[in-house]
Amino acid sequence: MMTKVKKLLGVFVFTLVCFGCVETFDFESKIESFERALVVEATITNEYKQQRVLLSRSSTLTSVNEAIPESEAIIVVKSNTTSFTFIEDNPGEYISIDAFAANEDMEYHLEIRTSDGSLYSSKNIQMPPVVALENLYIERGLNENGDDGVLVLIDIVNSTENTKYYRYEYEETYKIIAPWYSPEELVPKDVDFPFRLAAVLPSLDESFLIDYLVERKFRDKQEQICYNTVKSNTIILANSNNLLDNKMEQSKILFLNRNDYIISHRYSVLVKQYRVSKEAYNYYETLRNFSESNSLFSEQQTGFIQGNLFSRTNSQEKVIGFFEIASVNERRVFFNYSELFPDEILPPYVISCDDFFIPRLLVEDPDHNVIRSPLIDALKDGYQFYKDNEGEFSIFEGGPFILVLEPCGDCTVLGRNIVPDFWIE
Repeated sequence: MMTKVKKLLGVFVFTLVCFGCVETFDFESKIESFERALVVEATITNEYKQQRVLLSRSSTLTSVNEAIPESEAIIVVKSNTTSFTFIEDNPGEYISIDAFAANEDMEYHLEIRTSDGSLYSSKNIQMPPVVALENLYIERGLNENGDDGVLVLIDIVNSTENTKYYRYEYEETYKIIAPWYSPEELVPKDVDFPFRLAAVLPSLDESFLIDYLVERKFRDKQEQICYNTVKSNTIILANSNNLLDNKMEQSKILFLNRNDYIISHRYSVLVKQYRVSKEAYNYYETLRNFSESNSLFSEQQTGFIQGNLFSRTNSQEKVIGFFEIASVNERRVFFNYSELFPDEILPPYVISCDDFFIPRLLVEDPDHNVIRSPLIDALKDGYQFYKDNEGEFSIFEGGPFILVLEPCGDCTVLGRNIVPDFWIE
């Protein structure tokens, strides 16, 4: 869900971007005085789909980094003319039984009954009109610290209404290429240690010994090229106050450092623009203001940061979150590193892959019992076969194979080897 309110409960840092200013707030230092409360994440959109609501409980003082899913609740979203019932799909995650899209001519409110019989509601709210995300594009540029990289920018133009309020999310997808990939792999066999070498290798045939220890075969699937998708963990806000003709041009959504490995090959970002109400915008803006005054969770503050959710059972109970009806517009953009940084060295891989490992086949104890195989140990620890060792080796010295760290030879450690449906080369 879009609000990510339950991230308040851990080490999550909200980043509120108002296109010109960036505010961050670490909630961990403020959580100690925070009581266990219902956390609601509910954004209903104009997208025709099964809408989703997340419920959890804030952490207790003994486990501040955990949010406890709230299960067995009854959730209904009601409009002027109909209602939509939600069922629990996963612990604390509820989806509407029927797909539906919010309509800007309707008012909606949320009703929740938890398993202990407590009742919660939201105020009636209406969806703001859709505003197009006119342009999404990338440029090479510098961030506020003078770092070189890629700017992800948007334009919203030709606006005819007065002030508008927006929230943004993005979803990054990037290609990963394992630098030391081999189509072959070594699979360790189930060998019982200790054993006497003469019992399994009468002729000291090294090829026979290798076959006794490992199976060499072609991989069942390609694991050189993968893709990974990561959703944003920041809240980005913007408004068109004090902007000429209500136009927002060259507004930064994201900065990617040129040395970030995720842009090494091909990269895509999907940006979602949520047109939100003034009340929803003010709710998140209030979080920023309280962060500045260091009083978000102060018991002495005159008002808890109240959204539009409240308990009908206990008027003193605090409810975290905001029930939103938002209109959504989205765009996607792709680029290759070479397009923006032609003839320049690629960013460093996620880990260093410069070290190669050549494990011995066997280790003996003083009584000449074979007690283990460093080759098998390395393979079980995640090392990957890269190529044959062309140097000299023996059973107890050197080794026949050159191995690399797992992410260097197998991209599925970092992503999936399935091309996303939307991917364009």
